[in-house]
This record gives sequence, structure tokens and C-alpha cells, in this order.
Amino acid sequence: MIHLFSDKLRATTALRPATGTSPVVGQANVGGCFAFFVMFLAIFIFTNCADQNQLKVVEPYPDTANLKSCLEYWTSHFSNHAVNHYFVGKTNVPNGFAEVLIYWKEERQLIEYQNIDSMEPGSEILSFHHSIKLDRDTVDTSEEIAGSTYVITHRNWIELMEQCIKIGKEHLVTIDEAKKFFPNKG
Repeated sequence: MIHLFSDKLRATTALRPATGTSPVVGQANVGGCFAFFVMFLAIFIFTNCADQNQLKVVEPYPDTANLKSCLEYWTSHFSNHAVNHYFVGKTNVPNGFAEVLIYWKEERQLIEYQNIDSMEPGSEILSFHHSIKLDRDTVDTSEEIAGSTYVITHRNWIELMEQCIKIGKEHLVTIDEAKKFFPNKG
């Protein structure tokens, strides 16, 4: 007797739609379209926000005594070239780490500075935030970055370098001029 009852229960349950689904044709498709729309909207918003937060050179950085001092410091301490070409631009991150981005042509290096206007003479290295050298600090894909803040993709490095050249202002510093202000004892 119990056996027959359980067969009837199975037979009637098989005819009913599963819980949470609607027997109305097409309603499930509307839900799927809505989910697709929400996902598309989220991707669109995330992509635009990520692009706005990416470091960009927005204008040339003005000539200042502090900037000149920083360029002479780098030339004196880290260059063997008679003439050094720097392309200096102001970035779009006013409260972030970089407010000045410098492309140093001879060393194939991007240098980030912050608080350059308020630094005291002799503190050139303290306002320096980070340098990114092509090949040493670049990787091929975003996956290879793996959360590191010390490497960027090769493509991103090239884009920043091109922005410095196109938008930034070129400064020439000779090694002889730099050594007058920063004699390298090493």
C-alpha cells in the first residue's frame, strides 16, 4: 500500500514544474535577457572607471628650480651619457603617488615624482616615488604582473613613454652641468 502511494506521489510530482520556475512560456527568457543586460552594464561601467583611474600625462610640467634639481640629481648619480634627454609631464593623479612623470630617454626609464613643488633643496631622492625601466620592470601580459606594483606591461610602458614625449616638455641636462651641483663621490 505504501508502495502504491509513493508511485502516485512520484507521478504527480513529475507533472508539476520544478519550484522557482514558471510554466509561462518565455518568462525565463526575459530573466535571462535582464541578467545579460545587467552584466553588460557592469562591464561597461567597470571598463570606463578603470580607464579614468589609469595614470596619464595631461600637460607639460612647468619649469621649476626643484624640477631642474631632480633632473640634475638623476643625471649626476645614474648617468654616463654626455647629454641626457628628459620628457616631463604632469599626471592626472593629484592625490596619488605620481604627480610628475619623467621619461629619461638614454636610460629607457620612467620616473615618478610626488610633492616636487614642496620639496626642500637636497631632498631630491625623497620626492622620488618609483622608477620603471623598460625590459627590467616590464612584462608581456597583465597576468604576469600578479598584483605587483613594481612592474607594468610593456605596452603600458610604451603608452606612458609616448605620452611623455608627445605632451610633456623636453629638458636637456649635460653630465658636466649636473656634476657641478651634485658631485658624485662614488
